[in-house]
Amino acid sequence: MGTYLSPGVYVEEVSGGVKPIAGVGTSTGAFVGIAEKGVIGKAMLVTNWTQFVKEFGGFIPNGYLAYAVYGFFAEGGTSCYVVRAASDSAVKSSKMITVDKEASTTIKDKDGISAVDVLKVTARLGGIAGNNITVIIDDPADADPTHFKLTVGGNVFDDATIANIIDSINNDVSAPINVAKINDERPLNGSYNLSGGSDAVDVLKVTARSEGIWGNRITVKIEDPSEKPATTHFKFTVKYAEAAGFKEEYEGEGVSEIFDNVKMQDVEDKINGVSAFIKVEVADNKRPLNGSYDLSGGVDGVQDADFTGDANNKKGLHAFDEVDDINIVAVPDKAGDPEVIMAGLNYCKQRKDCFFVADAPYGLIPTKVVEFRKATGEYAGNAFNSSYGALYYPWVYINDPLTGKKKLIPPSGVVAGTYAYTDSARGVHKAPAGISEGYLDSVVGIERIITKGEHDVLNPAQVNVIRSLPAGLCIWGARTLSADSEWMYINVRRLLLYIEESIDEGTQWVVFEPNDAALWGKVKRNLTAFLTRVWRDGALFGATPEEAFFVKVDEENNPSEVRDAGQLIIEVGVAPVKPAEFVIIRISQKTLAKA
Repeated sequence: MGTYLSPGVYVEEVSGGVKPIAGVGTSTGAFVGIAEKGVIGKAMLVTNWTQFVKEFGGFIPNGYLAYAVYGFFAEGGTSCYVVRAASDSAVKSSKMITVDKEASTTIKDKDGISAVDVLKVTARLGGIAGNNITVIIDDPADADPTHFKLTVGGNVFDDATIANIIDSINNDVSAPINVAKINDERPLNGSYNLSGGSDAVDVLKVTARSEGIWGNRITVKIEDPSEKPATTHFKFTVKYAEAAGFKEEYEGEGVSEIFDNVKMQDVEDKINGVSAFIKVEVADNKRPLNGSYDLSGGVDGVQDADFTGDANNKKGLHAFDEVDDINIVAVPDKAGDPEVIMAGLNYCKQRKDCFFVADAPYGLIPTKVVEFRKATGEYAGNAFNSSYGALYYPWVYINDPLTGKKKLIPPSGVVAGTYAYTDSARGVHKAPAGISEGYLDSVVGIERIITKGEHDVLNPAQVNVIRSLPAGLCIWGARTLSADSEWMYINVRRLLLYIEESIDEGTQWVVFEPNDAALWGKVKRNLTAFLTRVWRDGALFGATPEEAFFVKVDEENNPSEVRDAGQLIIEVGVAPVKPAEFVIIRISQKTLAKA
């Protein structure tokens, strides 16, 4: 209240009691996984694919994070947070290609500072054995001063000249050396020991693009080129073999890359940034020998803890602890891992503002997926029971931008994108499934065609199936993993998350206000206005707002003992719309009455 001491007009601002509640976002993704590069264990906001590549690198064969984020944006997602999971103990597979360096010597025409190089002599075979070779230059038998005799081991080349010695020695298969002319002068008589030969000189290091044992399945092959000289150029082939238990990773038999007519001076430019699997580093410009070379030494090193983390280390899922705006969570690199799925469900339950999208294991038949869902049979353990997550099956094929082939990936990325698109196109109350919102634009196939009979087994077990229908590949399930029928449907859980968080953020102003009837009236007006908008958007069932929701905040639920405890109780009830999961059309014959 102001102080009025002199006559005049005093204008004061008075609160009208209307503090509109704004709806929170529901479509922000949150992904944890293996990336090619980037900061480890920190949530980074990514709003497009180009930004992801800049921060975390491109597609890699041993990680699904990039594919999940790519699918998220392709299916309609607009923003997400990404956490890179990695470990200091992870190691890249590699192979150092070596050659034996040849021993050599240079022979001059005379002694003194005016002497010039005449012949370059090189051991024909590489290695330290060439250091034992001695070349002797002596006077020839014909006594011609321009001629000379060259002796190496048991080979004698007499009456030789600079003009004919090259062909004489280099075409003699028994000679242990090759010679090259540098000058036309006669070489100086003397004994010349070759030196500098060594075994296993590093020439080319081949390294897998990212850490893990997957790189141990890479083989590179050096062959003669198709066009260029084989003495300086070569053909470089990269062969990636799929894991023994995952032969359907790529359509067809593995993946090969061919880089033809390359030389050591340009091999890095032609392979690095182009190959999907390797990077190369030149150590010496000598051409590598033809042959096959297997990469080895790769170590995964990444543990479940790197994906889930905890409240103390802030790794994995807990890297999102400091981020308020996440809604759809996925860990695609741990598809089918019960412990990580359970951790994801519990994390979302504790936060109460996000939803976990889980992937079924690869390669399971429908009955085994049901066992996985219920934790029976070979998957015996603690069954999933949470309304804060959903399970999707089977895996999906995409056109791999990395190799150009079809690649099988977990569905969580494209499913999360479908959630985000459905939220923006229809609203969070619409189930992210069906032939319209549930249609998967970026998917070109599925791991297994699910029949109606198989679906009849999977749907009651709360496994959401991706079906091949006449309309295309569509998400054909909308159930959570909860055993409570009240929380059976994904859209109901996510709608309540939206309402709860919106009300939570929109009523912060109430704290420390006088707890009286005036405050109760303001709260009720604001909540009623917000829920009326939700009802008008089609999210609540009822012909009138009174049928769709209620807000109760009065003296009945706030008696004196509650107010004395510093509490304000607000009761809100809503009637969320449920999806038409089973559409039953009853048709009968109509019999016309006789005239």
